[in-house]
Amino acid sequence: MNYLHDELFVHVGFIGRVHGLDGTMVMQCDFPIKRNEIQVLFIEINGLKVPYKVNDITRYKDDKVFLKLKNVDNKNNTCSILMNNVFLYDVDVNTITDFPEYIHSIIGYSVIDDKKNFTGTISNIEKHLSQYFIQIRTLDGNEKCLHYTSAFVTDINDAEKRVVVKIPHEHINIY
Repeated sequence: MNYLHDELFVHVGFIGRVHGLDGTMVMQCDFPIKRNEIQVLFIEINGLKVPYKVNDITRYKDDKVFLKLKNVDNKNNTCSILMNNVFLYDVDVNTITDFPEYIHSIIGYSVIDDKKNFTGTISNIEKHLSQYFIQIRTLDGNEKCLHYTSAFVTDINDAEKRVVVKIPHEHINIY
């Protein structure tokens, strides 16, 4: 029986690069992690979510952490998992992050694209299976939907109440 159904997972980031020679990596996070309570995370390798035990997570920047995994103890071991997506069980996300409260706090924020053009205002946040989507009300009153991930949402400025998004060219027509 396969217990690793996609709807049980939440995408939390990706492994960006190696940091040093001891197997420490930099993980780009989709949302802030508030505590170092992650015991297991899943890295997608060749379409499979492979569990890894976590030795240590240390905040690096607001959207990045230093990640040290058990039995990944040198630069060579890390190369096979670089640039892969990272997931947590859906039930674990609420205990180790401020994510549900945090993501809903951006409702009403202005949405600016990466070329500094006003796109609209966030009108709602919806969860579908284990992923979150931002609904954007455009100036002409239409609703657009954008997947909430660091690939699309590049910056959130709480002081200015704005979200910067990067929409890949191939998504323009569906956006």
